[in-house]
Amino acid sequence: MDLPTILSLIGVATSLFAIIGLWIEIRSSRLALKTETALHLEDQFYSPEMVKTRQIAAKKLLEGNPYNHELSDVLDHFARITLLVKRKAIDRQLAYDLQEYWFVRYWLVSKEYVAAAREYDPYSWSAYENLVKYMMKKNPQEYSPQMLKQFLLEEARYDGEPLETPKTIEDS
Repeated sequence: MDLPTILSLIGVATSLFAIIGLWIEIRSSRLALKTETALHLEDQFYSPEMVKTRQIAAKKLLEGNPYNHELSDVLDHFARITLLVKRKAIDRQLAYDLQEYWFVRYWLVSKEYVAAAREYDPYSWSAYENLVKYMMKKNPQEYSPQMLKQFLLEEARYDGEPLETPKTIEDS
């Protein structure tokens, strides 16, 4: 081989190594951004404001009031995560690993609220529902009414204290 051919091959090899290096760097940056986004959502979920919102939503559900704005805020948080999964800003497995426990349980205790919202918008939280189905398939278990009540008690921070059953119109 002559010198110009050897230099051309070295140039091509150098370019290939640069492209491979760039590709690896882009993948690493994407992973870092996805992780940072997921951790930011995790921080948001545990922020004092969201913890208070979750407490109020859980207390209202325990009191028999499924139609509350706080519950909507909690569901919207999960809907944002679902949107980010759908747009591939975070991957489904990361969402599962970080928030599957709350994702599924809040969905199950919110069915009445979601059904009412779907009277106006039949697709309300449908992407969230699909992600919940994926999570439930990945971790199949029974969610008894008692388990869900215990979940709400923990979220409401009642620490197992018995709740006074509110009087309904029918009780009067």
